Amino acid sequence: MESDMHIFGKGRGAFLEFLRNLTPSVLFASVALFLLPSLDMGRIDFQNWAVTGSCFGCFLVAGASLWANISAFLEQAAEAPVGLARAGRRLHRRGHSWPCLLVGVACLTWRRKKTTLMDLSVAFVVIWSVGMGVFWAAGNAAVAALRNGLRIG
Repeated sequence: MESDMHIFGKGRGAFLEFLRNLTPSVLFASVALFLLPSLDMGRIDFQNWAVTGSCFGCFLVAGASLWANISAFLEQAAEAPVGLARAGRRLHRRGHSWPCLLVGVACLTWRRKKTTLMDLSVAFVVIWSVGMGVFWAAGNAAVAALRNGLRIG
């Protein structure tokens, strides 16, 4: 029996893939947060360049992997109504701002397929909850490592 919610029906593979791909984000965010206390943000010091580069690099990789994971999940989180992309492009060509595009696409989606907005709402709640979990887990891992005496160099 097929579920009314896309995320629990045909979209469950994308949902599970989204959850599986969170591990690199947590890992790199944890390393970046672990390295952060060893940086002196009050002055420029080129002698600590390796730690500084590693910290910012890990933050960038964590952010990029989270962004890629979220965008891939959103592409498959809901079935868009037929013609929605074409209508969005038409509104964009007419020079409408992004809030106007968002409202226009939402109205078109509501008219053609109401369950899609519910699916996207569930997807955003999932993304928000998981995002908070990622930052919580990364922060806890870094704090635990620092409390246990793990230090850089």
